[in-house]
Formats: sequence, structure tokens, C-alpha cells
Amino acid sequence: MTHDQLGQSLRSIAGRARRLMAQFDPRSHAPRRYLPRLLAGGACCALLIAGWKMTGQQGALANVMSSPPRLSVASAPVSLQRVSIEVQPGETLQAAVTRLGVSPEEAQSVIAALAQGLDVVNVKAGLSFEAAMAQPDGTTPYARVASLSLRTGPTTLLMLARGPADSFNTRRVEEPVHEETVVAQGSMEGSLYEAALRAGATPELTAEAAKLFASKVDFSRDIQPTDRFRLVFDHKVTGTGRAVDYGELLYAEIGANGATSRFYRYQPLNAAEPQFYDENGRNIRGFLLHTPVEAARVTSTFGMRMHPILGYTRMHQGIDFGAPIGTPVYAAGDGVVAEAQWSNGYGRWLEIRHAGGWATGYGHLSGWAVKPGQVVHQGQLVAYVGNTGDSTGPHLHYEIIKNGEKINPLSARAPEGSSLDGRELVAFRQQKARVDAAIAAKSAPAPRVQVAQNTLRSPAGNGGLRIALR
Repeated sequence: MTHDQLGQSLRSIAGRARRLMAQFDPRSHAPRRYLPRLLAGGACCALLIAGWKMTGQQGALANVMSSPPRLSVASAPVSLQRVSIEVQPGETLQAAVTRLGVSPEEAQSVIAALAQGLDVVNVKAGLSFEAAMAQPDGTTPYARVASLSLRTGPTTLLMLARGPADSFNTRRVEEPVHEETVVAQGSMEGSLYEAALRAGATPELTAEAAKLFASKVDFSRDIQPTDRFRLVFDHKVTGTGRAVDYGELLYAEIGANGATSRFYRYQPLNAAEPQFYDENGRNIRGFLLHTPVEAARVTSTFGMRMHPILGYTRMHQGIDFGAPIGTPVYAAGDGVVAEAQWSNGYGRWLEIRHAGGWATGYGHLSGWAVKPGQVVHQGQLVAYVGNTGDSTGPHLHYEIIKNGEKINPLSARAPEGSSLDGRELVAFRQQKARVDAAIAAKSAPAPRVQVAQNTLRSPAGNGGLRIALR
């Protein structure tokens, strides 16, 4: 065999070796049968060595190895990029997934996998998901989804991950939640509503607290920016601290006019619904509300005044609260709707009759939410602020009537609430103690760290530090 023939044979053997080594490329996912190929590879190597020994010529082998087979090695870990996507109005979920930069085929595969745990057709705008993406590596213009998570409920996640052979696996994950007692407190800068939202309360809890305070406090006159408030309520949170559900208002406190009012939630036995009581167990729900409309300001008080339309002085037999048209108006107390009709200068008028010869009137309304003869309860929506009748701007005219005589709502002495006693009072105090403990824990000052030099010595006698928690 000539050198040229030997070189050609060795190059043929090397080609077979190259193809063999490619089978061991770690990026290949095809099923492998290793034993026959190892035997064939060993034979190829034996022939290669034998040929080299027979000729004693290293030049032929050097000629073969000048273009050796390229061995594939495991690539370095791919850097993933997190991308958040929100479904836009009129957009399908598949179109939103495509905006990740994936190919149309991969978007279809992702949707098919998500369909195992989600209605992928009836998707609302605003649905968001987060994906870990492998960016294009030069061999393809498309990114690839490594994983994707989509929230299907307050505590439920649908997780998708890339599996073998580019398939996707999905699983539903339920986040563990636990209940916490929250103490939201601060100063009333701006308004109670704004301050409570800043402190972590919800609009619903804040509105409930405002109704409670309305029986004790006139928000238009009594509240100063330096006055303090405190609300206690339960909520459910995940392990990451994300709130998923809010419970009932347990406690409300407000400090105004140099006095502090404290309200505790408690439901007596056989009672249809919970009530609020002061620290002594007296029902704090006043017989009538001082302010039957939220976020309003007093624009005119009870007494003699120059009428802004008629142009002469006459008695103003109520209080005017300035508020935008459509602002809800609430029943000042339990009672029955006596009138809901047009009444000359009052415009749209509402009158509610209460027990003990008491009545309340509401004028210049834009509309009613109740009908004559209907039973209403304190704090129930009954009407809306308007600008009807003899009115120069949107406001509520509010009157309190006692045995047919109109009296000043700010000085009216309505009956007080009832008090708990016996076993009810004992149960109330136990519940009150739990709320007080939560407030005390929230109000406790943080430990102070004091550092004193040269108070401890190391074995070597060097100066040390002492840290004391106080």
C-alpha cells in the first residue's frame, strides 16, 4: 500500500471517527445505543494506530489531524431575562405570548400547555404573566420560553416550564396564606380617607370608619391635620407579604377636640349583625348622625342669615354641606321614609321619621334611593347630593326635627346607645383585650442598640464591643 493510499484510508477512518464522536454531543437529544458505537470506535482507533506504526510516517497522521473532528462540549449556562407582559384590550393571549419574541410555533405550544389549566380563549384585558426568556443565540431570530407563571386566582399560580424535547410541563401552585392583624395609624393630613389609605387601609374599611365617627365628630369643623386616627383589621397575606383578602374592621379610634373616641367591634348573642361599642361596652352608634354625607364641608350653619337668592334675612333651619352632585347621602338613623318628593324651595326633598318623635330632612337632592313607606337603617344610602330648588350650588340641606320643631343639628341631644352587661360584657372584654394587645404590639418602640467600647476583653486582651438591647 502506497503512502497516498494509506493516507486516503486514514482520512476515511477519521471521517467515521468524526461522525461517531458527534453522536456523543451533549446537545443531541436523540436516543443512543452506545455499545456498538464504542466497539466501532475502538476498531477505528486500532486501525489508525496500526497504520501509523506500519508506515513509520508521522506526516500522514499529521495530514489527517490537521482537520480534527470538532467535539461538542456542554455549553455554559444560558443567561435568562425576566419579561412581564399584560394582555391589551382586544388582544388574544397567544398574541400577548408572541410579544415575548418567540416564534409563532412556540407561542402555539405555550398556549396549548396553558390550556390544561386555563381558559385561554376568554381572557380579559389586564391579565399579566411573567416569563423567563432565553434570548436569540445567533442560530435563530426568536427567543425561547424557559418558564412562565400566570396568576389564575388570588392565591393560585399556573406554572409552565420547558421540558425534554422542547415540550412544556404545567402545574398549578397554591400559595400558602396566613392571617395577620393590621394596625393602620397616622395623622389626618388632607382627610381621614387619604390618610387611612396611606396607612394601608382599604377604601371600604375607611368608609366604614368614617360612618362610625360621623355620630361623634363633625369632620368639617372638628378635625385638624395633627389629629390622630387608628384602625385595626385582619387580612390574609402570602409568604411574600402580598395581601390577598381583607377582613372586617375590628377597631376604630380618632382623636379630635382634645378627646379620643374608641370603637370596638362586637356581635352580641342572637344579634343579626355586629355593632360597635366604646371601651366600657356602650353602643357607640348614636341615635342620629351629625354628618349624613361623606367628605363634605359646612357652607352654612343653623340660624339667621341673608338668603343668597331671596335677598333678605331669614331663619336658616338646618345645616348646608357642600359636596359634588351625586355624592351619597345616608340615613341619619333608623326609621321609615315619610316623604320623597318635590318640595318648592327645597327641590327634591326626603324626610325620614325616627322613634321618639324625631325626624330628619334632606333637601336640594339630585335623586332618591328609597321610596315612601320604606324602612331604612342608620348609614343606609337614601339619596344623592344635588342642586335643585332654591340653590346656588351643589349641596345638602340637612334638618333635625323634634316633635315638629326644627332644631340645630350640632346641638341636638339625641338618645344614647344601650350598654352591654352580664355575660355579654365579659365576652366583649375578652375580645377587646385581643385588640388592645395587637395595638400595644404595634405601638411598642423598637429595641435600641447601644454600643459601648472597651467593656469586654478578648482572650488576648484587645478592646471589644458590647451590644445591649433595651
